[in-house]
Amino acid sequence: MTQVHARISLRAWSVITAIVLALGVVAAAAMPGQAGPTVPTDKMVVAGSRAQVAAPGTAVTLLQAKMQTSTTEDLMLHVSLECTIVTDISTQGNDNSSAEGHVEVWIEVDGQPVPVLDPDPNAGRVTFCDRSYNRTTSAFVADNNATIKDGLRTVSAHAFNWVKLNTGNGIHTITVKGTLSSSASSNAHAEAVIAGRTLVVDPTHAAVNETNN
Repeated sequence: MTQVHARISLRAWSVITAIVLALGVVAAAAMPGQAGPTVPTDKMVVAGSRAQVAAPGTAVTLLQAKMQTSTTEDLMLHVSLECTIVTDISTQGNDNSSAEGHVEVWIEVDGQPVPVLDPDPNAGRVTFCDRSYNRTTSAFVADNNATIKDGLRTVSAHAFNWVKLNTGNGIHTITVKGTLSSSASSNAHAEAVIAGRTLVVDPTHAAVNETNN
């Protein structure tokens, strides 16, 4: 009798365990998956970085952010950054030396450049920093080995605002891009560097029929 009772109890526990496991599987399937990173809707978006970028000579991504608009909106796009231009030149006797650095920045919304004007011949590109330094020495007769050397380095913060009109509803990727270029003669050195920078995207509604002209 005891063995029969044990077998019945064992069967009962097996049935209960199977039911519990089945309910657990159903509950797990019914639960929503973990949500990914939220994208702000109709809210101001801010991005920033202090990672240094030195003159690569090609377009680089400086900052990127995502936002969602529930209706067609206009976007105020504010970019500010620290910019450094370094130039070192040297002349020996009758000589010529030159060095220059240039930083150009623009914004793309969903891969399309935001113009400053419409139409914009520069495709929305704005010069943030630029320096061109040149020296020519002549009439060095008595001592043609006489040497003059100069070095200049400045750090300053600059900012510019773009406006993206009639941005459709949906999730948008806002990207700040830039080119940092430098050139120098054989007896000189130039470098362009970007350090701290911020991007602020502010959804708004411009006046009716507003244009970039």
